[in-house]
Amino acid sequence: MSFRITLLSAASIMACAIVPTGSYAAETTDLPAALLCSVGDRTTFIYLSRIQPDGSAEYSGLNGGVALVDATGVVEPAETMIQGDCVGKTIEDLRAAGKTREFASQ
Repeated sequence: MSFRITLLSAASIMACAIVPTGSYAAETTDLPAALLCSVGDRTTFIYLSRIQPDGSAEYSGLNGGVALVDATGVVEPAETMIQGDCVGKTIEDLRAAGKTREFASQ
């Protein structure tokens, strides 16, 4: 009986590990490592922290600032990031304004 439970548990873990994650690579390779968002005279770095299977992403700051980037690249506020100069802009807008930091290519 113990062997069956262990074998079943191992099979369940393996099944979870091979679940397809959608178009992860195709839609997320162009996301910057960090965004520089300002509210008033305060600029905060928010870092890429989570990428969803649909290509959307979450950026989090050390002080709790959070932004969501939808699959089309538009920045939306979440939690404490209610206002600021990143909201409503696209990743391309922020790049053009010098408000992104990119991953280094190797």
